[in-house]
Amino acid sequence: MDNESGRGNQSDWEDDQTNQALTNDPQNDGEQAGDDDDDARLPLSLSLAPPSPVVTPMMPHDFMVYLASSSSIPPPFPWATNKRGTIQSLENLESKQITTITGEVQCRHCEKVYQVSYNLRERFSEVENVFVTRKKGLRERAHPVWTNPEPVRCELCGRDKAVKPVIADRKRQINWLFLLLGQTLGYCTLEQLRDFCKHSKSPRTGAKDRVLYLTYLGLCKMLEPNRELFNRDSSCL
Repeated sequence: MDNESGRGNQSDWEDDQTNQALTNDPQNDGEQAGDDDDDARLPLSLSLAPPSPVVTPMMPHDFMVYLASSSSIPPPFPWATNKRGTIQSLENLESKQITTITGEVQCRHCEKVYQVSYNLRERFSEVENVFVTRKKGLRERAHPVWTNPEPVRCELCGRDKAVKPVIADRKRQINWLFLLLGQTLGYCTLEQLRDFCKHSKSPRTGAKDRVLYLTYLGLCKMLEPNRELFNRDSSCL
């Protein structure tokens, strides 16, 4: 009986020593401390980072609406529209009692800038007459009078062949109807004419005399959209 009791006490003592050794093991302490340190070193930003925004792709219809709105501008003149390179029809203008078109000109001698006014109906009839009498012979090439417009007399200093229209630097600000009625579109650069044709859905390739002709034709078509005279010649398409 005493021997069995002694072996039991020894076994209990060995278990106590094993538990104490595990508790005091420095390697075991280091692993525990290291785990605690790693947790302490975790960056705070990982837990506070905001969620990534969700980007909704633009649908084709929305993109077309965006393009339409971005091409709209405040009408630069009472006879213009909110679309670049477009003017109102003759019927609309006369219904609004817009019968006089005004623009700026400058003398190359006295360098004064002043306004000139054209009667809408009378001046348009002059341009219209060129198409009536010479359209087929022009074959989509501007008439020489349009290609090389002649400067007119200055009303301020009296010098002949001195006045030219003032053409805005910004294409969207160009007074297209004034230039049409004065038959002075030829003073525009090829780049300006092509920009007009771009927005009026007209062809804009080729030499300047062709693009100039199409600019005259396009503006007349805007004034009288249902007039067959201002359709392109099918033989030139």
